[in-house]
Amino acid sequence: NDGKPIMSPEEYSKLQGYIEYFYENNTIPKVERPLWTDIDAQTVSYTIYLCKVNNDPGRNKEKTLLYATFVHNVFYKFKDTEIETIYRKFSTKPTHYDDIVKSK
Repeated sequence: NDGKPIMSPEEYSKLQGYIEYFYENNTIPKVERPLWTDIDAQTVSYTIYLCKVNNDPGRNKEKTLLYATFVHNVFYKFKDTEIETIYRKFSTKPTHYDDIVKSK
């Protein structure tokens, strides 16, 4: 993305709030308007998987579906994606992911 931020500071702040609410309450926050990001959907879901889902000691299918629902509700790019599809593809590494990580 040529060094540009992947989302506006306002949307990033909202994302932080949604994540905090999610972890404090173990439930999906009310999202007024899904957030936009300049990275592709597969990279968003895989990053959430690596950072949160894969590291959750209480992870099971129900909890992973909750993460998938979070992604579906919070990110605009998932508005037309079934939650079950997000769940099934969480751990699928995008082919370009290593290149993104190396560029940071």
